[in-house]
Amino acid sequence: DIAYLNCVPDIVVMAPAHEDELADMMFTAMHQDRPAFIRYPRGNGEGIAVKEQPALIEVGKAEVLQNFSSNGQPKVAFLALGPMRGIADEAIAELGADNIDAAIVNPRFTKPIDILSHLTTSLKAKTNIQRLKASGAYATKCGNSI
Repeated sequence: DIAYLNCVPDIVVMAPAHEDELADMMFTAMHQDRPAFIRYPRGNGEGIAVKEQPALIEVGKAEVLQNFSSNGQPKVAFLALGPMRGIADEAIAELGADNIDAAIVNPRFTKPIDILSHLTTSLKAKTNIQRLKASGAYATKCGNSI
């Protein structure tokens, strides 16, 4: 779905990390004057409480969940699309938090895309985490933008 939506002009494509962000994205979609698409996984959510009043999200703006600590280690950014934060945390634990300087980003949007130039200038590695990887999907688009 991400791959084919990339060719739709002026569309907003969102992927929430949890239930509360889904509510915010639905609220944001209702305030757009252009098509909006929300991609969410099957099954149960993570059990995150949904606030009473959803908030507007700045379209195209990623959310930095964990910034670099400047510990002198090689910088690795994990771009965790949708509910992939847990996998990023597991990867950091497996690699060893003392061996890398990790940032975790919730991209939120696959179109328009936030290229996160403030994070990517001195990276040693960038890892995209998504459920499925297909040609033209988020990882491809992100790789072309950074």
